[in-house]
Amino acid sequence: MSKKSRDLQSAVHRMCHRPELSMQKIRSSTGCIGMVLTAFLLLIPVSVLQAQDIMPVLTPDNEVYIYHNQQTTLGHGYNVYRIVDNEEELLTDDPVYPASNGSELQYFVGDLYQQLAEDLGTESPQETFFTLRGNQSLGRMLSSLYPEYATALGYLFVDENPVTGRRVTYRFEWVNTRGNPTGVSLEETVAVGAEPLEPPPPHSVEAERKGAHVTVSWNYPETEAAASNVMRFNVFLRPGNRDHFQLRSDRAIVRQSGMTAFSYRFRLHQDVTEADFMIQAVDMTGKNTAANDPVRIQLADALQPAPVNEVYLSTKERTIVRLTWPVGREPFLDGYHVDRLDTETDERVRLTEELIPVADPVFKDDTAVEGKTYYYFIIAVSETGVESEDGNPVIAYIESRIPPPSPTALRAAAHPEEKVVDLVWESPEHDELFNTYVILRREYTETGERAFSQVNRGRVLSRSLTDSGIAEVGFTEGVRYEYGVAAANVHGLRSDTVFTVVQMPLITPPEPPSTFQASIDRGVRVNLTWGASSSPSVTSYNVYKNNGERDTLIANIPKNRRFLVDSDVRPGREYLFFATAVDSAGNESPPSRKVDLAMRDFSPPPSVRNVQAVQLNEAVYVRWEPSPDDDVLGYVIKRSDLSNGRYEALVDEPVREVNWVDTNGAAGHWYQVLAVDASGNVSRPSSPRQAVTRN
Repeated sequence: MSKKSRDLQSAVHRMCHRPELSMQKIRSSTGCIGMVLTAFLLLIPVSVLQAQDIMPVLTPDNEVYIYHNQQTTLGHGYNVYRIVDNEEELLTDDPVYPASNGSELQYFVGDLYQQLAEDLGTESPQETFFTLRGNQSLGRMLSSLYPEYATALGYLFVDENPVTGRRVTYRFEWVNTRGNPTGVSLEETVAVGAEPLEPPPPHSVEAERKGAHVTVSWNYPETEAAASNVMRFNVFLRPGNRDHFQLRSDRAIVRQSGMTAFSYRFRLHQDVTEADFMIQAVDMTGKNTAANDPVRIQLADALQPAPVNEVYLSTKERTIVRLTWPVGREPFLDGYHVDRLDTETDERVRLTEELIPVADPVFKDDTAVEGKTYYYFIIAVSETGVESEDGNPVIAYIESRIPPPSPTALRAAAHPEEKVVDLVWESPEHDELFNTYVILRREYTETGERAFSQVNRGRVLSRSLTDSGIAEVGFTEGVRYEYGVAAANVHGLRSDTVFTVVQMPLITPPEPPSTFQASIDRGVRVNLTWGASSSPSVTSYNVYKNNGERDTLIANIPKNRRFLVDSDVRPGREYLFFATAVDSAGNESPPSRKVDLAMRDFSPPPSVRNVQAVQLNEAVYVRWEPSPDDDVLGYVIKRSDLSNGRYEALVDEPVREVNWVDTNGAAGHWYQVLAVDASGNVSRPSSPRQAVTRN
């Protein structure tokens, strides 16, 4: 099996979110736009179609969905006939043409397309289209799951005024692009029921919680006739304190032949301890559905984390206690709390408001009081909030010591020419225990996550210091540095630290963006992307455009974004794009690589549909449906004496309206309409339409 085939078999289409639904809406819901594309599943309707060329399904709307198993030749269509009591009736006014290219496929299926393309890994509508055309098993499976794909691929016709309650013969006659029969047809007599086969609801619904996950299971009959067309299931949940059901299945749960037991696993917030569950069965039309009566299920979690018995006092400095413990291995563990017991008062307090992450088992207590003894307990907490029992505590005694007085009025002055920082501070008079000042430095950030490093290696007795930077090579322009100064005595006790922040001024422009790319999107916009500048002081990027006259600034983009969509472009025009980097001081870099683009859309619009031609007052009035493409500029009308003859254009320039009067036309002439977009692309001709005389 090829890699591409394996990828198609394992592709999973994620479901979209959906607003909350009432119980009544759930019972009639067709489900969210989700699908599973696993081509190796033996779905019930697919196996039925292997033995039956045509299969009808009656819906509550009194429509018959007629599925067939023949792939339509690319560019061809079909007419559908219904034969009752030996009388044949043509059901199609015009031949039904499935999608013949990627753009038409995308138009047919609408919102379904994007997720399918992502799951298949295709980069264009045309690639998606030929992937489905080249894998008939995949195309038929999508058609049996969702009517939109069945229509787009030509496997489905809807009889809107059916004859029900008896046997009916349907005949599919395939035609070419001009509407002429190709000699290929498919005919079969089938039984159309008098009433829709309402699927039976799922039953035996149960649910079980394990940590933050809930698994809901149910049974569904395999042999009942009414259940034969059920393709998938949706899972709905209503928490005990809510009024509405919510769709919780983020993918289509596909029914497989031979299976009667099904399940689905999803995450659920720990506050939900009971809920009502409903499982909805959905048939291949998406209209015949059934859901079970709500089943209320208690969702108590019995999984309790094991006690944390190995707690270590890693360091203890003055009144700061640091604790560590081994990482828990239970898969449902969510984090830890820290409790502290005062041995004098027996008062136990929780020191943590937020859970400590499982992967970072470290805690610092800076609220301890000198002269006290504390017991520290680490409490493990599950994903649903269940706490462990107390494990073995760690004991910490906080010695009573008096540190030296803190320095004050710390000031820092940066000198960009020498790339040094002068520090000056004030302090009370030294006593006999004073040993040194400790000077700390780090790059300043708003979150303060970087660690300080000590600047002085030896003793500092004066109240000033000149810092030449790391390894005495200076500082980086534009970077802010935070300094701290504390006093230390001979016992190693430090005073409180006084802080200040200084920025080394920027005088050198930053480096330009490392790369710059521009690409045309559908002929109506330009996508711009660029690589980051190597200069750390960059705060934003300027993007420029030149339309042949001058460089114009079109946007200033924050440094973390590095992309822009420019819709202010016109097909047929040439543009030049480039970007520059801007630092925090406003210095601007040289330009990046410059990219020239000639705007052009290479995708023709879809064929014009529903062309009508009527002779009135010695002229022919032609009209048609507007094209769905946004960049269509107008339409070209052509006329011929024969349906398959040579068509000649009747207009010099495309007309913008969707109607036109041929003053030289007459009944019997044939007309075609073609759409023309802003880039000059012309669609395929519409189906020929003969002018008729209105009575």
